[in-house]
Amino acid sequence: MVHFIRGWVEQIVKAKGLTAVADEGAIGKWCDEAISEMPKAVEEYKGGKERAIGSIVGLVMKKSQGKANPQLVHQVLIKKLS
Repeated sequence: MVHFIRGWVEQIVKAKGLTAVADEGAIGKWCDEAISEMPKAVEEYKGGKERAIGSIVGLVMKKSQGKANPQLVHQVLIKKLS
């Protein structure tokens, strides 16, 4: 019964396009776009305002239509901005 329900849920998630994006290549592309579109937030982050990265993460999430893994987005942005 549990396997049936799990399979049913997985089918719905795939059919509705609700799967999370964990592809670092796709996330990296969205991060590059967000970085280029938000120079002020990038400058603030590099100037020591760590919270400024939140607005960049938000733009990446918007670009991915909410499908990107936010923790991975944060990690990729930190690498790119270091």
